[in-house]
Amino acid sequence: MIRAALDTNVLVSYLLTHRPPIASLIDDHLKEDAFQLVTAQPLLSELDRVLRYPKLRPYLKEGERKRFLSLVAALSDVVILPDDIPEISRDPDD
Repeated sequence: MIRAALDTNVLVSYLLTHRPPIASLIDDHLKEDAFQLVTAQPLLSELDRVLRYPKLRPYLKEGERKRFLSLVAALSDVVILPDDIPEISRDPDD
């Protein structure tokens, strides 16, 4: 079975638009047990932070945000990341 960690932007798009191709890919593959979602607490925290952005508030109620986070966690194998993973920097001088 394929284990897949989905990018936060993919999950946000899935939640807000639920249109092909992202919705089809996720729905069909989860239904068929074609892949196992994998996440970690830092990714769930990032998803929660992004879903709280002011520009998303008109499209997403607080209860929907909480339910979606719970659903992603419940459908995923939540792994513990090692402590020695380096931070990713968006600074071009790094």
